[in-house]
Amino acid sequence: MMVRNGSGFIVNISSAGGLRYLFNVPYGVGKQALDRMASDMAEELKKKNVCMVSIWPGAVRTEFITNVITEKKKDKVLTLQKFANFTRVSEIVSPKYESGFSQVTEMFERGETPEYPGKAIVALASDGRRMEKTGRILITEDLGKEYGFKDIDGREPPNLRSITFLLLHSGHNQLAQWVPSWLKVPGWFLWGSASRL
Repeated sequence: MMVRNGSGFIVNISSAGGLRYLFNVPYGVGKQALDRMASDMAEELKKKNVCMVSIWPGAVRTEFITNVITEKKKDKVLTLQKFANFTRVSEIVSPKYESGFSQVTEMFERGETPEYPGKAIVALASDGRRMEKTGRILITEDLGKEYGFKDIDGREPPNLRSITFLLLHSGHNQLAQWVPSWLKVPGWFLWGSASRL
C-alpha cells in the first residue's frame, strides 16, 4: 500500500539489547533482527519514498517495571527472574549483585515513560525530511533533543550515549559528577565496542 502510494513511514521499536546480551537470547536476537530489517528494507524502499527506521528507547518505565520496582526487594528479584535473566543483567552492571540490582532499578526509575517513544515517532512522522534518516537506528533521547520535546512528566530521560549515564550505571558515581551531561559517546563507538570481529 505504501509503495503503491509512493510514500510511507515504518518504525521498528528495538533497543541497545541488539548490541550486547540483555535479559535473554530471544530478546537480543529479536532486537538485532529489527535493526537489520530497518537497514535492509530502507535500501529497497527508499526509491519508493518509504522511510524505514529503527528506534531505541532507553529504559522504559512500563506498568510491569513500575509495579516490580514498588514491590518488596525479594519479590522484585523473583518477579524479574521470571521475566528475564535479571540476575545476569545486574552482574553485567556490577559484580556485586546488590549494587548492580539497585543500579538497574535506578536506571528504570530515571527512564522514560512509554509515551516518550510515541512522541519520537510523531515528531519523525511530521518531519518532511525524514527520508534523510531512512535505514538508521535512532535513539529516542537524541530525537527529543533534535525535535525539542520532553517526556509527559516534563523530564528529559537520560541518553544511552551519555557518558554521565554510562558512568553512573557502571558504578563510577563520583566520576560521573564531573562529566557534563551533554558529552556523549559517538554512535559508531557503540557498534564498534560490540563487534565480535
